Amino acid sequence: MVSLKASERSNPKGAHVDHHRLVNRLGLAGVLMLAFGLRVYGIGFGLPQLYYWDEPEILNRAVQVGGGDLNPHFFIYPTLYIYVLAFVSGFYFFLQRAIGNLHDVEQFAVEYFVDPSGVYLSARLATCLVGTACVLLMYHAGRELFGRTTGLLAALFLAVSALHSSFSVTTHVVALAA
Repeated sequence: MVSLKASERSNPKGAHVDHHRLVNRLGLAGVLMLAFGLRVYGIGFGLPQLYYWDEPEILNRAVQVGGGDLNPHFFIYPTLYIYVLAFVSGFYFFLQRAIGNLHDVEQFAVEYFVDPSGVYLSARLATCLVGTACVLLMYHAGRELFGRTTGLLAALFLAVSALHSSFSVTTHVVALAA
């Protein structure tokens, strides 16, 4: 007859804890999907026109950095965001080049000035991802300070926050500060 150790026996209390952990993880996944969906929903607002004055200011600096001038000459906003957007714009260029839509940097420059929608969409998508990551950070902060349920509620409240969602849709550094 095989004897089971205490840790190998079924533990109803341990199963209860695992069930709560699973429910919490599924709830967090749902909140993150909701947050991302709310942020991506308006990602194409206004394109190809630009209605936010600082959006072209920031992205023009990012494209300039991507072109080789590593000094953005613009320090109203933190420059890390400009460098991240320079990387995203460069990734967009290489992706478009790989699929055959762009052949060289000059064509990218012409496309950027004729219809910058692709570059703005990629930059806005990066901002949406950062805004969704803020929701995840809010969950972790709430969980560490007050418990899993509070963390999940805090993440849900930030996920559906109209102000945070609207700033997470544009190429705007305010989403990072919220």
